[in-house]
Amino acid sequence: MSESVRLGTQLGWTEFVRTCREIRSDTAKVVLLVGALSFSLLPLSLFSYVFLQARDEISIAIPLTPELRGGAVGFLWLFIAFISASRIAQNEHTPDHIDLLRSTVPDRAIVVGILLAETLRTGAYVAPILGLITIVLAYGFASPLLLVTIPLTVVLLFLSTIALGAVCGFTAALLVTRVRVIAQYKTILSFVIAIVFFGGIMLNNVTTLFSWAVFGQLPIAWLLDLALLGTPVIVVPSYAVIGTTVSIGLLLGGVLLTTRLATRLWSDVPVDHSKPKSDRSEPHTVASSPDGALHTARQPVPLWTDSIAADRIGTVSLLRIRRNPSLVWFLIFPLFMFSVFLGNIAVTTGIEAALQPLPIIIAIAVPWFLCAATSLNPFGDLGAVRPALLTSGIGGSTYLQGLSLPSRTIGVPVVVIGVVGSGLIAGHPLLTIAAIGGIGLVLILVGNAIAAGVGTVFPRLSATSIAGDREVVPPSMIATVVYTIPIVLCASIAAVTALSSTTVQQGVALLIGTVIPALLEILAIEAASIVAAPAPLFEAAGATITTLSPTSVWVGGYILPLVLLVVCGLIGRRIAIDRIDTAVIE
Repeated sequence: MSESVRLGTQLGWTEFVRTCREIRSDTAKVVLLVGALSFSLLPLSLFSYVFLQARDEISIAIPLTPELRGGAVGFLWLFIAFISASRIAQNEHTPDHIDLLRSTVPDRAIVVGILLAETLRTGAYVAPILGLITIVLAYGFASPLLLVTIPLTVVLLFLSTIALGAVCGFTAALLVTRVRVIAQYKTILSFVIAIVFFGGIMLNNVTTLFSWAVFGQLPIAWLLDLALLGTPVIVVPSYAVIGTTVSIGLLLGGVLLTTRLATRLWSDVPVDHSKPKSDRSEPHTVASSPDGALHTARQPVPLWTDSIAADRIGTVSLLRIRRNPSLVWFLIFPLFMFSVFLGNIAVTTGIEAALQPLPIIIAIAVPWFLCAATSLNPFGDLGAVRPALLTSGIGGSTYLQGLSLPSRTIGVPVVVIGVVGSGLIAGHPLLTIAAIGGIGLVLILVGNAIAAGVGTVFPRLSATSIAGDREVVPPSMIATVVYTIPIVLCASIAAVTALSSTTVQQGVALLIGTVIPALLEILAIEAASIVAAPAPLFEAAGATITTLSPTSVWVGGYILPLVLLVVCGLIGRRIAIDRIDTAVIE
């Protein structure tokens, strides 16, 4: 056991160092991580300052209740376990060169390495925040004991959580190799599970189906008593001991159970799930059978096109998304943020208010998601067949046509039904619903071209993590950001104009006629007075905007952004075709 721990520690640390090097080589990801960390630390620093100033006046000599334990630790434990299970099931369940690795180290050491690497990745993200909280509380309560108990609690929480996530993740990966239906529809099933999990959280926030005290009954939630030892908070020492014991037991049990699951998973021969067992011994040529296994596997989604090459490109793209959930998992988080936004609106103002922006979110989010999933990394999605396609003479135009088929086939009915249904429920006028639906249709038509243009300029040709699934190459972070900006910006302006043109008119007039001149005046004080010279022009422009007719506002706020999207689509299409046609195989 000790040898497995030692070898597993080396494997986990090596994997963590590789992950850090990959992140460091991606400038856009580094900038985003630093920005997100700064965004988190700024309010936390302000709160810490206020706490330290008023610590003598604040009385926190209160007992820990199940609600506090459940909301602070119990739910967090389940949430991290869900995320960890998703990551391990999709990417991290099989290291590279697993056969060679298993011939040199035991399976248990490999499992320990996987768990340790996942723990270190998670800990690296929260280490600055955890360090600030620990130092502030230890200083504020004059309790050096917190310098030990808080980090120990977090380590136990992460280790036990990721151990549970590993059991669930390896179980899911094993089911994919054993059950044909699960393998064929694993992307859809993963979406359903995510929707049920996050939807349940939102629904509980809106309707309070159950109390957070339910999670406080979990022994793992009693780790909060360990973390707060030495503070004025009234804790139960026996709960701290039980929570520590349970977390260690979960860790050891998780390692043992994951080792058994991993051994079965890595020892199994992969099963071809693309066709029934009775057909596996018979030769099959997709090129000579338009209705063969390739087309059967994509059912029930039809792709309407007269081009055989485009049809097969679209089919392969659709199957890649269906069978590789991690390819589109990076797009789930923004959609989850939209859901949280709607949930917060529903909690604060009611369900009726949350339904008002729902048609806009559907009209923007659905095309954005589908086009990014199919077209944002054209070169990387090809994988090993990239040389074959680039030398086949198919051409960039046909390739882009094939990539756009799944998003258009799925997106058009989803946008129409979703926008019309949510618009009618929200009580919007028919003209407003039609205008918002038009935005969604325009995005579906031009979104693939924009995504392909950006994806060919900022391609990603290698995997983002050291994992066994080399078929999955998500787009680069910078490509995702560059693609998202014009889509969201132009579509949001057009959608808000369709919903309330007066709001857009007043907002633009305020920005141009008041905010910009005020900023120029401030800069003139710090720099030179000449900086404020254009201020009267902006003020006059703002006054002019307030006098525009509703028709002019519609033209400028609705039609112009859609025209800009079409122009971006044409430019993106031209760039993508040229880069695909002139690509060089290195």
